[in-house]
Amino acid sequence: MRDTLWKMTARAQATAVRTGEVSAVELAEAHLARIAEVNPAVNAVTQLLAERALDEAARTDRGRAAGERLGPLAGVPFTVKETTAIEGVPTTYGAKRFRNAVAHCDAPPVSRLRAAGGIPIGHSNIPTLILAGIHTRSELFGTP
Repeated sequence: MRDTLWKMTARAQATAVRTGEVSAVELAEAHLARIAEVNPAVNAVTQLLAERALDEAARTDRGRAAGERLGPLAGVPFTVKETTAIEGVPTTYGAKRFRNAVAHCDAPPVSRLRAAGGIPIGHSNIPTLILAGIHTRSELFGTP
């Protein structure tokens, strides 16, 4: 089942975590394994937050074990584009000039996803400064 966890809908993933069918750590590991498998070819994930995501997943698992009520996206890993702030992570817009622009707080969508139990697993690529096209090439992160 672990090989197919990343294929499940977010709702199914969260249900599996809430019911204990799968741990949040197992779910995060499945997503990380899939990213490792395909990202070299597609260059979609630019900043992988593996350790941080696994720590948050472990907190989710501890909460479930303690009987805490988990949110509707409990343990579900997600990425956001390089234009969306994740606290403590550079928000680069795919541009070299912003490579050190570390976000001081989460953007509202990230805050809402976290509040629902989601776990940020990384940033995903965009065209430099989102100026042209829909692809995974940028000045900062290159091409697939």
